[in-house]
Amino acid sequence: MNTIKTIAKNTGVLAISNIITSVLGFFLLIYLARYLGEVGYGKYSFASQ
Repeated sequence: MNTIKTIAKNTGVLAISNIITSVLGFFLLIYLARYLGEVGYGKYSFASQ
């Protein structure tokens, strides 16, 4: 029973951390696009591919 609780807890923490990482990445892309402008963001996108 203890092992099942540990697995469930760790799975929940991992899922939440993945969601937070995705949301932060989304907002970072919005910030970068606004900060760098069209040309700068285009260069960034090209370089990161």
